[in-house]
Amino acid sequence: MRRLFTVLLVMVLAAACVPGQPDPTLLAEHAALSTEVADARSTATYAADRMLQTVEFISTELSDAVIRQNVLSTTLEALGIDPSRVTPGAFVPTDVPEILSPAGGSLITPFAGGGAVAVLTPAGGPLLYGIVTAEGVGDNDCALTSVNTFTTTTSSIYVVATAANIEPGMTLTSRWYAGEEERAAFDFVPDFAIEQHCVWFFLTPDDTEFTPGNWSVQLELNGVPQGQPARFTISE
Repeated sequence: MRRLFTVLLVMVLAAACVPGQPDPTLLAEHAALSTEVADARSTATYAADRMLQTVEFISTELSDAVIRQNVLSTTLEALGIDPSRVTPGAFVPTDVPEILSPAGGSLITPFAGGGAVAVLTPAGGPLLYGIVTAEGVGDNDCALTSVNTFTTTTSSIYVVATAANIEPGMTLTSRWYAGEEERAAFDFVPDFAIEQHCVWFFLTPDDTEFTPGNWSVQLELNGVPQGQPARFTISE
């Protein structure tokens, strides 16, 4: 019996040492580790994909923001506004009714869009800025397009600006010049505050003859000129 046990033990040991017959325990551990590695790779790949999508989204948003900033800066410069003087402002309600001035043909309304919108507020005190001439105004009562060339048959010439920090009782004035000669002047004295609303005056052939030549219009606030005169020409 002892001899038989010894023979069986030798056979078992020999089988365990036979090349090409790995330990079943090692095979099980290897399979388990392979599964863990696969799971880790899958998780890492998913996380990497999510990170790449996030980076791509942020990059796109940053690019769009830069484009919007460049467009805004270009627009402000085209309107004669120094972008460095403009700072982000508070939300402003736009449910204020339209108010027509009794003199000078000036109209003050909030920006279009309804509800509350973010606006840019010039730093400092009362101010008329972004002054342009135009042939008309849009639904938001700001200039449709900046125009500085008109003809003697033009029906109306508008000067448009944005008013900020205007208190009741202040005097807004537009002075129209043909060359150095003052041809017309209009005053508007609001009895309400104006904050970030478009203000415009207009000139017609009934106010003065549209003679060909170089013209300009100067806006004033309480007698103080606001910015440079808006220059334009009238041709035949």
